Amino acid sequence: MTPAETLAKQKQRSRPKRNKAAASEVVLWDCRLCEHRERLNLSMRDVAHRAGLSTAAYFRIEKGYADVRLSHAVELAAFFGAKIEKLWT
Repeated sequence: MTPAETLAKQKQRSRPKRNKAAASEVVLWDCRLCEHRERLNLSMRDVAHRAGLSTAAYFRIEKGYADVRLSHAVELAAFFGAKIEKLWT
């Protein structure tokens, strides 16, 4: 069981789906963090806290508005139990 799955099991809350944000022309990366996070029903704050990031920094990384440091990419991939190549294409 990955750390993300463990945290999701501890939280056990239902969150309503929100409308997707408008697409921006400034996106740097195609990132799949949102898919993994929503599948486990975790908030951005939960993931950011576990990865040692601020919520704002995690938001920018997830939406593709900011470059991600290799150390943060490794940390997030380990948290979700996925390879870096699967999270950023």
